[in-house]
Amino acid sequence: MLRKVTAIALVTGLIMALALVLAPVRSVSAQQGITWSTGFQVQNLGTAQATVDIRLINPDGSSAANILGEAIAAGASKTYFPIPSVSTGFSGSAVIEADQPVAAILNILGNNGVAGQPFYSEAATGLTQGATTVNLPLIQRGNSGFDTWFAVQNAGTAAAPVQVVFTPGSSGTAHTVNSGDIAPGASLVFDQATLADLGDTFVGSAQITSAQPVAVVVNQVGKGGFRTQLTYSGFAAGSTEVVLPLVQQANATFFSGIAIQNIGSAAADVTVTYGANTVAGGASLTNETFNLGAGASRAIIVNGTDRYIGSAVVTSAQPIVVVLNQLSSQFGTSYEGISAAGATTRVSLPLLMANNGGFFTAVQCRNAGTASTTATMTFTPNAVAGSTLTPEADTATLAAGESVTWFQNAKIPTERYVGGATVTTSPASNVVCIVNQLAPANSGDAFLTYNGINF
Repeated sequence: MLRKVTAIALVTGLIMALALVLAPVRSVSAQQGITWSTGFQVQNLGTAQATVDIRLINPDGSSAANILGEAIAAGASKTYFPIPSVSTGFSGSAVIEADQPVAAILNILGNNGVAGQPFYSEAATGLTQGATTVNLPLIQRGNSGFDTWFAVQNAGTAAAPVQVVFTPGSSGTAHTVNSGDIAPGASLVFDQATLADLGDTFVGSAQITSAQPVAVVVNQVGKGGFRTQLTYSGFAAGSTEVVLPLVQQANATFFSGIAIQNIGSAAADVTVTYGANTVAGGASLTNETFNLGAGASRAIIVNGTDRYIGSAVVTSAQPIVVVLNQLSSQFGTSYEGISAAGATTRVSLPLLMANNGGFFTAVQCRNAGTASTTATMTFTPNAVAGSTLTPEADTATLAAGESVTWFQNAKIPTERYVGGATVTTSPASNVVCIVNQLAPANSGDAFLTYNGINF
């Protein structure tokens, strides 16, 4: 009998549960003139073999397919790509249930294998539950070639409509959209590229409300100078302290953009405090403080000339939600800022790679505690058939607020590796991580990011 967790008080898309939702899930479907497909990776965080059931759901709430009784060993992970059992053209959502705690990530690909079309890719973290109010810090229409679209999944037990309130930040027109009923488990797509009511250019935020809990994934798609895709999950709650494990500036042409939304009931000052530069002899970034009205959002571009690889903390007297975009002339990704209250001493990383079709991963972790600690990343065995490789652990001593980067292709220079890892600390100190997946030789946007999962 599979048990189902109905409520876990974690924010920013953190997952360590017995039931997960994934929206959107695609075999092949179109949005904004791009052909989308997805795959997902499930990691068993428990101490015994997990029995996993996966339900794939059509937009009308009917069953597209069931993948039942999947066995995943303790600590191991399993990849589902392409999505099995569904018909070509499937466009919907998924619910994952297990009798052990599991984590999952979703990789989203645009124009994968489509000749002559730009390639897009990104990742999102599966969510343990929905919320009746979800906040989206960065929504765009016609912004230097960027438009957003997002999928809303009903994580509740009854059909329900949703209301989307768009609030302009630096440009655009306020607008409200009301949908028809979304069936339990099903998802509905909202495309800002076709929403002329937002104005020719819209840069702002949105808030989604429903009588049933919902989960939301946002895709930012660049079709102009930046042919990139950046994806993040909507926020069920805010925090007065948000941690950003990786901030970049002038790093092999990469720079960062930080979008902050005040979801509180009053205006408040917001402060962005940057951590130490991990580049030897590199310059420091200047901290910033500004005022945000209730419901307002603001984007900060970190794009100076001095090379910086570090981290940051965003604080405010009112609850805030934060998304960080990583961009270069070719690549782009997003990740969700992590609530300091949700940080723990362990982090799950369901998917790590080296020499995998040109892809490798890099892990960035920040010591979110108040004292020095040693962080250790312990790998799972290689999931590649015929391999006996289990990489040796990586370790780093981190002062409070300090960050570290671990590159998997540096540790595994020749052999193909597909697996996962868990990060722990000693003495116990809270830690937060993100994972970048990159294929630098790819001619398209082969860059994906997901949040490590605190548990």
